[in-house]
Amino acid sequence: NGVVNVNKLAFVNGLKEAYQVTRIKRPFYKTTDSQLQRTYLLYFKDIKDVDSLISALKKNKDVVYAEKAPLFKILYTPNDPDYNSSPNHRWFLNVIQAAKAWDIQKGNPNIKVAVLDNAIDISHPDLQSKIVARIDLANNDDDPTPPKQDAEWTHGTHVSGLVGGATDNSIGIASIGFNISLMAVKISRDSTNGKSMSFGYQGIVWAADHGANVISMSWGGPGYYKTGQNVVNYAYNKGCVLVGAAGNDGDASALYPADYYHVISVASTNSDDTKSSFSQYGKDVDVCSPGGSDAKGYGIFSTVDYVASKYGYMQGTSMATPIVSGLVGLMLSEDSTLTPEKLEAILKATCDNIDAKNPSFTGMLGAGRINAYKALEAVKDSMALHSIIANFKASTVSIPEGSDVSFTDLSKGNITSWNWTFQGGTPSHSTLKNPSNIKYAKAGAFKVSLAISNGTKTNTETKTNFILVYPLVSGAWLPQATGFSAQSRGINYISIVNPNVVWANDYDGSGNKANPLEFTKTTDGGLTWKPGKYSGMPTDYVVSCITATDSTNAWIAMYSKTGTLSHGGVYATNDGGKTWTHQTTATYNDKASFPDIIYFWNDKVGMTMGDPVNNYFEIYTTTNGGTTWTQVPSGNIPIASPGETGYTDLYAVYGNTVWFGTSVGRVYKSEDKGLHWSVAST
Repeated sequence: NGVVNVNKLAFVNGLKEAYQVTRIKRPFYKTTDSQLQRTYLLYFKDIKDVDSLISALKKNKDVVYAEKAPLFKILYTPNDPDYNSSPNHRWFLNVIQAAKAWDIQKGNPNIKVAVLDNAIDISHPDLQSKIVARIDLANNDDDPTPPKQDAEWTHGTHVSGLVGGATDNSIGIASIGFNISLMAVKISRDSTNGKSMSFGYQGIVWAADHGANVISMSWGGPGYYKTGQNVVNYAYNKGCVLVGAAGNDGDASALYPADYYHVISVASTNSDDTKSSFSQYGKDVDVCSPGGSDAKGYGIFSTVDYVASKYGYMQGTSMATPIVSGLVGLMLSEDSTLTPEKLEAILKATCDNIDAKNPSFTGMLGAGRINAYKALEAVKDSMALHSIIANFKASTVSIPEGSDVSFTDLSKGNITSWNWTFQGGTPSHSTLKNPSNIKYAKAGAFKVSLAISNGTKTNTETKTNFILVYPLVSGAWLPQATGFSAQSRGINYISIVNPNVVWANDYDGSGNKANPLEFTKTTDGGLTWKPGKYSGMPTDYVVSCITATDSTNAWIAMYSKTGTLSHGGVYATNDGGKTWTHQTTATYNDKASFPDIIYFWNDKVGMTMGDPVNNYFEIYTTTNGGTTWTQVPSGNIPIASPGETGYTDLYAVYGNTVWFGTSVGRVYKSEDKGLHWSVAST
């Protein structure tokens, strides 16, 4: 679940006691994005200390940024329901011309809209057949059902019905999404009142990783958070269309996630196209959608779980947002090749202008109020025009200054040429299909364009604010991809030969205690890393240390995890890691043998050390690259203390001198490359 040992993180040393840090988690540890994997969530005792703790963290050169973790609120305004009257339950669908849109497209079940909300009643008669995935991220289970039935906890159920409640099923409501599928993602803890949500960002990542085409977010809060933009970027780069509520404060203040790059911000209108009195407005609003009331004062009718009828009214940008999300799902059902950029452009181009109804808000309600029929017509027309469709993704979209990004073409059709433009990048243009190592030297938000051709037709995809480059913090480290394909795969031991050549051993960080037996290597200073597999050793052997002298010659010390298939040894490669050979003269054949370290000064001279056997550390030296190893006589090694052992990879070398530490706080030292040893207590 991403929980990290507080005592093993250097950046909280000196802070965990002062601020009573009780727990640290990596909320995005399952992602493939290196920056999100290195994002930590700190739990501490007193909320009044938050600003002081952030200030202290920012002073640490190893911390790229520190900020508050946001707490979001649901964005609906309850409407007094009249369940015995007969209002027009479909007024909002009529306004956007949903029925005419359904004549073009009724939704594809393969298109999945993730509803991220406080909770969702997945047993509701109009929802139970539509849920294809579910998760409770706040309580760490797979049941997103509300813990109680009341007006607050029914928020997510109401939203879900608007996105894609079962339609044409002779019961309940009709939804704009019609036949699209729903993913129910609960992001509020059962212990709350249902009005606040603290797992929104985790929900975005989960939805993106589980195949969501659209992510609907009827919640938000003030303040920009870098983590939030990183999370949005991650989902956007995976092709997700993100839709967020603009807010219900009735002013022009910014609300997030709606105001992040790559999120469609939705304001609310009434049945006469006037802005709802509660709705946010401003330059960051993208579109409007019905979310207010009709002429009789009735709000938006949808699924609920706290009244016997199972249906009721609500108002808010929380209601406007899922109507847009459902329409987006319908548009993707008509053309699944639409990129988020192209879809948003069509959505905005087909909105009805409502400035005349809102003279005080001209230019502050985005492109206008959505029109589902016009949007579907435009999608259908667009499909007829293009036999080729440009699209692409990036290896990462949020990087520090001086980092590289590689791009992958995802275009459809028989493409014969590619013309890339990289704003802020070097080089700024490329005609390769999949250009790599585009360097971004300066901070900023940069667009990337790809123009493709099949010889007769052209098509262009432009992603604005796509590559987000942040200033390099003094002392900050530049992340580099190790090349490992498995998630949660890291490195634990590393051998630096020179500024260009580095070897590293892998470890499994998933918690499954796997022993992958893999390594990775770079020969260009880390611009690229190439992984490989160890071979020729027993399956229960685990690497304890790695050393190399160039790009072709490397050695590893290994111990036996079980002790049943021998006791460990030294393995070497002279072909860059393609094959590994057991160097048997470093015998390590006693039942107490446990190789800890290995080091080579050059391709001939080296030493290896293991735990004590018969009271003396088991140490070997070689002068021919390990073809022959000679055990150091016990007379040249100080006797070990009772129970004393070494540690894997715990050593240091300077010139001919080598040191290693032990489990009882002593340090062994040799000044002649391992031939003679002394010991000191620390």
